[in-house]
Amino acid sequence: MKGELRLVDELSPFSDNEFEVGTSLYGFKLNIYVDDTKTLEKQLKNKETFYKEMDAQEAGYRAMDFNDKEVYEEINYMRKHFDTIMDSVEFIKLSFEKTNEKEYITKNPIIKTKKIVLDIRLKLTETDRMVKLLEEYRDIKDIVYIYLDGNMGYVSLNDAYKTMLSIQEQAEKIKKLNLSPMETIMYVYDQVRYRTYASEEKGESYLQSRDLSNVLFGDKIVCVGYSRIFASLLKCLGITVYMVGLLNKAGNDGHERNSIYVKDDKYGIDGFYYFDATWASRDESTNNNYLYNYQFFAKTKSYMDKFKKYVEERIPIYSENMFDDAIKAIENKDTRLAIQYINSLNAMSIRILGYEFMPYEYVIIPNGVEILDIAELKGKFERIYKKFNTEIPGDVMLRVFNNVRKIEYYQNSELYPYTLSDIYATMKRSDWKLPENEKTNAAILLACIFGESESEARKEEFKIFCKDNEITDDVTGVRLTKVLQLVRDKKIIDTKNN
Repeated sequence: MKGELRLVDELSPFSDNEFEVGTSLYGFKLNIYVDDTKTLEKQLKNKETFYKEMDAQEAGYRAMDFNDKEVYEEINYMRKHFDTIMDSVEFIKLSFEKTNEKEYITKNPIIKTKKIVLDIRLKLTETDRMVKLLEEYRDIKDIVYIYLDGNMGYVSLNDAYKTMLSIQEQAEKIKKLNLSPMETIMYVYDQVRYRTYASEEKGESYLQSRDLSNVLFGDKIVCVGYSRIFASLLKCLGITVYMVGLLNKAGNDGHERNSIYVKDDKYGIDGFYYFDATWASRDESTNNNYLYNYQFFAKTKSYMDKFKKYVEERIPIYSENMFDDAIKAIENKDTRLAIQYINSLNAMSIRILGYEFMPYEYVIIPNGVEILDIAELKGKFERIYKKFNTEIPGDVMLRVFNNVRKIEYYQNSELYPYTLSDIYATMKRSDWKLPENEKTNAAILLACIFGESESEARKEEFKIFCKDNEITDDVTGVRLTKVLQLVRDKKIIDTKNN
């Protein structure tokens, strides 16, 4: 069994134990108190205190009917192997309050025999801080690890820096395109879902297909990996993105996607939408049919909830009547149900307003329930729910798509399809509906009178829309420009060869 040691220089305020069992992604975890006199080497020989405190912790767990089998197995493993515990340790984490980590490492060279974790979390944009860490630990940077946004596990300084540069470089290229918020989101969505879904191999850590640093530079990626790349890139572009964890009703299957509150004045968009890059990702390395599919892009919660029976962990209850139902649960003193409603309402409010809808201290009090101004809360809920339930019209999505795809086509005409037929196929597959108007209705009516099918009539409607919105001119102009560019580039190459 592998595991880690977590070194602390202050005892827990709730106990004076020098040894405590913790939780880790890497097997067992043993928290050890150390100071100038109780060094790590001395504590690893302090068997009497260790056994005494392990016995006390196990007795405490059993008294509370704590039934996590793995915890008891870890305690027994550490008891049995305490004399040689360092042989099983992969990471040593320094969680100090007053001790300088670099000085401690220098005084305790035994730590250098393992991977050293600093209790530091960096954002992907904190390059200057990253560079300082690389300089400070330059002599041991290959064995020093930290936390980096986008990763659940520890990341080496070298890999963290490499991850930062990769995401920032990509983000800088996108910034130069001067896209609107929704255009930016679609552009990033297309880049992320280019990857083909692939689970980790048997024997590999599940983090291989989920942590940002691993999926960026590896060949494994599952839903968590897609959502982390998507979120990381957009955050570097100034767009707030939420990770949406989902569970099926049995609790034995999960999924992850993203959600974003989008305000885009260029297209009149102002709502909260869901994005699932996994369900629209490329299924074969040679297949680009995924580029016609935006069925799970910028959809309302109601729309996404129709597909598979997943429950969103942060918003488990959602309906047009959820506010009224929440008030009923509170008035009926059904605390369990009331908490579910309040959790959902608060999560929705935080995403739209930035603060909780119904703080517990004002709703559930020790002697019963106290409800705030219901009329005021009702009005607030309706504003929030509208943001969650405002669908983006098909014509708006077509204009967003056209403005993004013409850039993509110009950058890589071999990958990105861009003709009127391609746009029409995308519209149909993505379930975008054009608005009705007299001009298109007349065209459809005439087509039907002369015996054309409704499908052919809809194509005529689409052509009219594209012409009226200058999409036809865009396609013609961009494709011509690309041809001229290719001809020019070929002439330059021919000239150099001659």
